[in-house]
Amino acid sequence: MSVNEKLMAPGTFSVNLNLEQTPNSIVNKIVPWGNIVLTPTRVQAEEFTDAQLRDMARYVGIVTAQEISEEGIEISGKGILAYLGDSDSRGMVLARNAGTGAVRSFNRDTLDDVIDRSSSTPYGILRDESANQRAVRKGTVTEVSFDNTVLLLNYEGNDGDTTTSDGSEFTSNQVITFTGTSDISSDQAKFGNTSLNLTTDGFVTVADRPELDLTYQEFTVEWWEYRTSSSGNPTVWARNNDTYAPWIFGKAVSGRNKAFITHDGQGYGTDEDLNIDMGSIDLNQWNHFAISHKGDFFRTYKNGVQIAEVKRPELFVRVSSDSLQIGKGQDGNFFEGYLDGMVITRGTAKYWDAFTPSTSAPTATTANKTYTGKHYLESAYRSIKTICTALDAEFKMQNDGTIDVGPRSALFTGHEDSTPEGMIVRRLSGSDPNIKGYSGVDLSTEFNAEDYVSRVELTASQVGSTINLGQADAKDVPYKDLFGNELERIQILAENDIPDTMRDIRAEAYLNEYNKIQKTLNVGLEDYDISGDIDVGDIIYVYDPDVGFEDTATDAALENRDRFEITYQGQILHPIKIRVMGLSFPISDDMGVFYRDKDGNYTDLTDYVVFETGITQIEVGATTKTINQDLRATGAIISGGSTNEFTVPDAPTNLASATGSYQDGSGRPFAFARLTWDEPTNTDGSRITDGNMYRVRYRQVTDVDGNNLIDSNDNQVSDYEYLTVAFGTQASYKRFRS
Repeated sequence: MSVNEKLMAPGTFSVNLNLEQTPNSIVNKIVPWGNIVLTPTRVQAEEFTDAQLRDMARYVGIVTAQEISEEGIEISGKGILAYLGDSDSRGMVLARNAGTGAVRSFNRDTLDDVIDRSSSTPYGILRDESANQRAVRKGTVTEVSFDNTVLLLNYEGNDGDTTTSDGSEFTSNQVITFTGTSDISSDQAKFGNTSLNLTTDGFVTVADRPELDLTYQEFTVEWWEYRTSSSGNPTVWARNNDTYAPWIFGKAVSGRNKAFITHDGQGYGTDEDLNIDMGSIDLNQWNHFAISHKGDFFRTYKNGVQIAEVKRPELFVRVSSDSLQIGKGQDGNFFEGYLDGMVITRGTAKYWDAFTPSTSAPTATTANKTYTGKHYLESAYRSIKTICTALDAEFKMQNDGTIDVGPRSALFTGHEDSTPEGMIVRRLSGSDPNIKGYSGVDLSTEFNAEDYVSRVELTASQVGSTINLGQADAKDVPYKDLFGNELERIQILAENDIPDTMRDIRAEAYLNEYNKIQKTLNVGLEDYDISGDIDVGDIIYVYDPDVGFEDTATDAALENRDRFEITYQGQILHPIKIRVMGLSFPISDDMGVFYRDKDGNYTDLTDYVVFETGITQIEVGATTKTINQDLRATGAIISGGSTNEFTVPDAPTNLASATGSYQDGSGRPFAFARLTWDEPTNTDGSRITDGNMYRVRYRQVTDVDGNNLIDSNDNQVSDYEYLTVAFGTQASYKRFRS
């Protein structure tokens, strides 16, 4: 008799009642999908209302089963997250009847809108097809922000310096190199006292890092320039030194700045490439230039005035593993003059309408993540998992039927820069003024690497020719095969119609799930307050060097951080941070146990409960983010299962019918009906890749003379029959006539 809570999953509970003492009137009140409510203490009868009981509850569950035996009455069920869904296809679906109202096509929407928008379509996933609220409602939604400034160079320093610093948050292992005659100069400065001075063969490189690639990203690249020469093709930015670099911005061509993006590395001159004007070049004065990408469009600006716009919905911005060049193009094209306020904003378009360039030096900024994706025949539970994966968010169900969604640090303790509030220590428990320790009894450790893979490849389909959509590789593979090679185990999964910006994110999420628990520690806590010092989802400290739960200098160096260190009971320990993945606690005799019916009426079960003595069990695992109890079942494994369905088939067009009669070789007469139609596409015009058949519904209600057809019981025939026609085949409905 206990409660088992799981991270972002419904969990389970079980309550036992005494068979002899429990009146039938109490037993008969308990029906499926009522609620069991547990309070930390017993309460008075006048407090039996939602406003007092449910809101103070330690736990609220849904009754799904009741078993009466000689041993007693067992009431069991799931946590209230099951209202949202307990599988990908069961629970609060997006619309009834699987109609088109089920389709939620989000496009750069905020997390709050995706969860609960009601004023316009697409409605949030917690709303039905008419925007009505349902069993689970919005609690607190915290937008997920991210550092969208990935490079910020203001070139502040002293005359002659050949070093500078990046003002963005992405400075870990950053390498910026001054080459040739490049240096910091006070001769000219747009902001502060100095700028980058480039003459003859001078240029600067920024070592490659993923943030410098603009593939599938909205972005803005901007700079201030003071050119002293425009002869040749002096260039401000080049993603690398290739003849046709993935992107080149600020290249002087016939007295005008230009921006170029190649789709294939073979040139900039086709309709699939980008060759866009950025405005005229003015020598010996400061000018601001910018290029932005948003949706299907690219726009350029000079001093805040829009210069040009080009639509390139299919343009793929190629990646590079080489250094970014500043002040140099392809094997030359050196910039001459001064540069300042150089910024790459990635993940959002900083400018889209006309603007006035700031008179202050640029600073690093953040932006809220937005979501783009389609959801169709699935539960809201599945939808919220997909959304949270894309936005690096999580969710937490509250006892009042609301759900909180946001970054982990907004929902749980011990994440990001916050200090864990609890610690588990083997044979070193006791009181400490700064942190609570728990003594471990019934301690066990285990590992399970059955599902371990070193790589995940995400494809578009399970059948026919598949297209690789995304991939993710384990950053460190500690295992080897029989021949001493690094162990290679690849999981191939199918998800069709995943937005380009999400493909590698989804692959990474799957990889994390297949490898999510390297070590597991199950601890019985003899000193644990069930009113809650630690909740599922929190990060806590664990120190047990006997089983490897100790932070080492090697681990800290790999993560580019200091070792975790705390003083506990006068000793200096180096624990690891680990996440509470599950929590089980007994229903003890100091608690209140109540049944809540569908109308909100409460029945006190406390006096009839067979209480349990025992200890609280905490299951802790890796701190890697997980998005549900087990994501591994949500993607289609290529060898079995089915693909996800995010697209909506459009209605077939040019439907035509024909009828006739004929005789077979034996002279028997037949009549036929034939339907033909054009192959349909999805409603968004894309080719259908997630289907394999047409389903035709038909019925015959009269004969050729207009008489109603009846069955053997003299009832008029009205039932439909169904015909399945596989893609690329033909089928006909034949009727024998005697």
